Amino acid sequence: WSFRRSGSHVLVGQAETTLENLQAKPLLPLTSPTPASSTTTNHSKHNQQGQHQHPAIQIDTLTVEPKPPSEQTFFQYLQDGGQISLNVNIDFTSSNGEQWKRNSLHYGDSQHLSAYQVAIRAVGDILSYYDSDQRYPVYGFGAMIGDRVSHCFPLVPEVEVEGVDGICQAYRDTLSRIRLSGPTLFSHILGEAIKAATVAHHQALATGRLENYTIMLILTDGVISDTQDTINQIVHASSLPLSIVIVGIGNADFTTMNVLDADETPLIDSHGKKMERDIVQFVPFNEVSNNPDKLSKELLAEIPDQLV
Repeated sequence: WSFRRSGSHVLVGQAETTLENLQAKPLLPLTSPTPASSTTTNHSKHNQQGQHQHPAIQIDTLTVEPKPPSEQTFFQYLQDGGQISLNVNIDFTSSNGEQWKRNSLHYGDSQHLSAYQVAIRAVGDILSYYDSDQRYPVYGFGAMIGDRVSHCFPLVPEVEVEGVDGICQAYRDTLSRIRLSGPTLFSHILGEAIKAATVAHHQALATGRLENYTIMLILTDGVISDTQDTINQIVHASSLPLSIVIVGIGNADFTTMNVLDADETPLIDSHGKKMERDIVQFVPFNEVSNNPDKLSKELLAEIPDQLV
């Protein structure tokens, strides 16, 4: 623009370019304004030889400053070498219904997948895309193993499985060797995830590298018996490189899951400490299971902001 004291500023010209072009060519030619925006004033000049010259912008100094980490995008984090790990946790409590009964959320046969199998496949295919090595630690909770109830146990001795197929196979094998029990507790599996996230955090501080970020997936039928302990763990985890995605299976009462989601009211632990950031996303699977695009959107809705 050519600025005038009268306020009747005149458009001299305009240009579109890229950062790469600006770095290579410090002289940026301007194209003439369109007739609708031009005036009778002619800002073109002639050189000493009488040749016509269009106006241009001379770039004397160009400084490129990267965005601070807090403003980086989810995909920039991945492009810059950030690593994401998926941690899977499956509810084996008796509130799901005994696995041999047709009304059980764990019931499946040669012709039909169980509700959990359907969710593992659909959700796993979406979240696993972002996992760095396609190997996932898979835990169960609420099952009777031998003569005791375990609220956090690996589904395979190696803890990790390969690919979503590995998750499905480990799930099927586990159902054949355990009894569903209870109560439903989240605090134990959260504790395990927090340990991994804490190690990743300290390693990042020691090496100066981007943190290995964990996405914790919890597949559950709903009501938990350790709400306050779970809130305490989430508040503690809110300062760590960790996001929690809770997928509700079936049609149970998910009121507590919506509380943990904390979209409207931040969680506060037993000592009055408020969560540093919202790290929980709750998705009721039945509401989005028939719409893959909506399922993907719901699962990933908050992770980019939580991560960066």
